[in-house]
Amino acid sequence: MLFAQPLRLVDGGVERNYAIETKEVRLLGPKLDQVVSLGQAGDDKFLKSRGTRLEAVVYPTDEPRTTANRRILTRRVSAEVRPGTNLGMVTSHVRALSAESMDFDGRFAVFHATESSGLLLAERLRRHPDILWAEVILARKHKPRAVPNDPLFSQQWTLKNSGQSGGTPGADANVLTVWNSGFHGENIVMSIVDDGVESGHPDLKDRIIPQAGYDYRDQDSDPEPEGAAGANEKGLPNADSHGTAVAGVAAASGNNATGITGSAYAARMVPIRLIGGNTGDDQEAKAMTHRLDLVHISNNSWGGEDDGKTISAPGPLTVAAFESALSKGRNGLGTIFVWAAGNGGNENDNANNDGYANHPATIAVGALNDLGNRADYSEPGACLLVSAPSGNDMARSPGSFTTDLIGERGYNRSDVASDIPDIDYTSTFNGTSSAAPLVSGVIALMLQVNPRLGWRDVQEILIRSAALTQPGNPGWGTNKAKIRFNHDFGAGRIDAAAAVELSRSWKNLGKRQSTRVGKKSGSSEILPDLGVFETFLPVSDDLRVEQVTLKLVATHQSRGELAVDLISPAGTVSHLFVPHPDTNPNIEHRFTSVFCWGESARGDWKLRIQDTVAGNSGQVTDYQLEVFGTLSEPGTPDLQLTALSASSEGFRLRLKGPTDLRIVLQASLDLVKWEAIASGTIEGGDMEFFDSSTPETARFYRLVPENP
Repeated sequence: MLFAQPLRLVDGGVERNYAIETKEVRLLGPKLDQVVSLGQAGDDKFLKSRGTRLEAVVYPTDEPRTTANRRILTRRVSAEVRPGTNLGMVTSHVRALSAESMDFDGRFAVFHATESSGLLLAERLRRHPDILWAEVILARKHKPRAVPNDPLFSQQWTLKNSGQSGGTPGADANVLTVWNSGFHGENIVMSIVDDGVESGHPDLKDRIIPQAGYDYRDQDSDPEPEGAAGANEKGLPNADSHGTAVAGVAAASGNNATGITGSAYAARMVPIRLIGGNTGDDQEAKAMTHRLDLVHISNNSWGGEDDGKTISAPGPLTVAAFESALSKGRNGLGTIFVWAAGNGGNENDNANNDGYANHPATIAVGALNDLGNRADYSEPGACLLVSAPSGNDMARSPGSFTTDLIGERGYNRSDVASDIPDIDYTSTFNGTSSAAPLVSGVIALMLQVNPRLGWRDVQEILIRSAALTQPGNPGWGTNKAKIRFNHDFGAGRIDAAAAVELSRSWKNLGKRQSTRVGKKSGSSEILPDLGVFETFLPVSDDLRVEQVTLKLVATHQSRGELAVDLISPAGTVSHLFVPHPDTNPNIEHRFTSVFCWGESARGDWKLRIQDTVAGNSGQVTDYQLEVFGTLSEPGTPDLQLTALSASSEGFRLRLKGPTDLRIVLQASLDLVKWEAIASGTIEGGDMEFFDSSTPETARFYRLVPENP
């Protein structure tokens, strides 16, 4: 079948024109997923005997033909069906080969075409009265978020930084205090959604739950890495080595006198093989909802191309899978999704361009070097929740020590002189791929201390417990709720001890609510050349803010010239899209910010879009603001503790709050051990405290009810 006109296809929720590539084809078969030239496909006659089939390759008509933009026109069609629909009858009527209902959400189904692509099947499905929508599933290749380069526990500076590599002592994840308190991640399960995990590795074999994993690339129950020994022309391993390294950072066995230690070294893992080939929306969705009865944390160290020119987003099935996992996972408390924020910092990329990392369901994690500074490859963004030690950037050489494929198949091989002698481990693993599983391990420690935490509670605890890193960075600011954020770091460096301590007595957040406001229907609005478009979005609901999302549709010939900011009613500025060298046209994307967490949603939110380079004007077609949070609870005490004076005799503090409220003032040197230094009843809305301790280091204070 020939297609003279561009194909209108939907990818990541965005409809655009695609053209079929006449010189490339996808070869798909058992343990085979490769895009080759048509000549290569014709020459490989042996492929037929292996049950290999061909699928068409498509590219957007208005963007360069890069790996990032390449899509596979699969034989699968995703659809939303009316309640009570008989799938068997629909399958027969539209002449589909088969149909599969999505277990995580019965509204959706995937139909398999008898033809070489799903194009004709999608058309037939759209005409069926029981089908609400149908789209061909486009597969794409996700990129592992690691940056292997040149260059066991004593050298793991990410867990205990003593300056062993010339870095800043203390610029680590602060896990030792938690381990010494008896918490190592026991009874917590995390899935490693990646390119496979070598279950026979001596430091991983006791952590893997047998028969619990799955390979969603090859659709079988064997999620082991694939590939031969040696390296490709870029010096990277031929075999799937990324997932094994990720697993080691999160949960390699500790105290076993072998190799390295994971941040939650007694947690269990479920390997899920997904990336490394070309995967579709249905495969990703299944990976996100795999074993919701078992998995507590889902680690995802992958995403779209980090080239500064790619805006990507999950498809409708994966979006629905997120929602299903949040409502059904952990018996209703929600699966916790941890996501690598991206390694395109040197390409001026931003985490908000990745619709997986910036989804409200996920925890976007940035990377730090051993000085506590943002690793140069780590992408900034208003969606960043926290950052974690990872290393190996252009300024600093030490990377993360972790597990590697056994023998000559991984990052560390006999021909890599700059790595450590034991080639079953590597010292060069890094990127946000390494930062994310470290955070997943810390969350496992939190859940062991308090298994009742909801997925949003985990996010807020990470925000409130994060440590200040690189204090001289000018991007630090404090929002109206007195929460600190920076586009380079999120709330700061992950602090396991503080997060676990805060988790102990945490009161779960109330029911999640949302409010939405946006552009009224009508004509597009002009975005002037070298000018500013501004509009106010009034919100009347008094929500205590958590995440804020902005769906924006704008036309412009060179979108990298645009700056998109969102300003909260309290004045907090979130840079959602930052000018950078991206000459691709138009924006249709949902951006996210966590920088207004804790503020009130009520008031006027300002959307500001600036064209920073002369030569192109544009139009703003649509914008929709959605604020997520909880309704402010009436009667919540408004307490304010301020310092009055400091001297050699001690600290004097004043507390203002509701009359007759009885409270206890506690103090700490490390945010882990707390001691009560005063208690009493607020009389007249004002009372003073005196702390006679005069430590040389910082003194932290907190207020708790007298009878909690």
